[in-house]
Amino acid sequence: MPVQGCNGGKVLKVKSAFAAACFLVLACCLFLSCNLGFYWFVFGEDVEDRAKEIIVIDSPDSVSETTGEKYSVLVVTDLHFGSERTDRDDEAFYEWFKKQLASDDESLKPRFMICLGDILDGGHKEEAEEYNNFADKLADLAEEAGIHGFTSYSIVGNHDLYNHGWSVWKKKVYPDTSFYVFNTKSDSQSQGMSWYFLDTGNGTLGKPQLDSLSETMENDTRPKIVSMHYPLYCGGIVQLCIQNSMERNLLMSLFARNNVKLVLEGHAHRTKHYDCGNFEEHLISSYLYSRAFTLLTVDEKSGSVVSHPDLEY
Repeated sequence: MPVQGCNGGKVLKVKSAFAAACFLVLACCLFLSCNLGFYWFVFGEDVEDRAKEIIVIDSPDSVSETTGEKYSVLVVTDLHFGSERTDRDDEAFYEWFKKQLASDDESLKPRFMICLGDILDGGHKEEAEEYNNFADKLADLAEEAGIHGFTSYSIVGNHDLYNHGWSVWKKKVYPDTSFYVFNTKSDSQSQGMSWYFLDTGNGTLGKPQLDSLSETMENDTRPKIVSMHYPLYCGGIVQLCIQNSMERNLLMSLFARNNVKLVLEGHAHRTKHYDCGNFEEHLISSYLYSRAFTLLTVDEKSGSVVSHPDLEY
């Protein structure tokens, strides 16, 4: 009997070790995926160090030059410059952009661009330089079409922070901060619009950012559009959302109370729209993986936004 018990113990230990190894492999695959990010274990870059207080930046000159209260904004996400994928076709996107700039409808000409994160695939300097070349090309094309000061506004995603990517981002990617706001006013008759850009690169906002955001929004009566990388809801897929459920609830309540019209998000590599009552949540498909992007048409007089999702190049 003691011998049988000893053998059984050895078998149990082997099974336990095998189960532990399987769990470790599964965990590594999960955290190395786009969904969560291995940097939490290795790099220690924390949102509470990056995003303590919201920064107010200058609004794009290209909006003040519009001929009415309506104008359009280009939205892209998950560009992943530096990815090993070989099917990137920026030239095709430039061709679409040129045709859009030639539209007979002035309100459909993009006036600036928003990038919702994961612009860099691995947080490297060379990837940031590729992105800057991309943004500069769009600005040049807009200038040729008579739109001056076309600017690309960016937020951090989890991939942007890989390999100590924040040290690259804050030096190379405009506007060199991860938590900011600007206001637009297309003409004297419009009420204007506030554009908020949040740092969710670690899958959370953290208390300093949430406190600063709350104070700023509660003192801002304009209609608002919010941009962030991690989704609020994403159809209840927990691993793709902001990880803290209490934080998600606080954000949804804050947005509902303070005239937020639209929340733009990336990360999930899919297009989904959710009606959250007082505002809408729009997930945008990946520029690289889906060859897709979105055009927003904003009416500042009425404070409304129309989304043209899943455009392709």
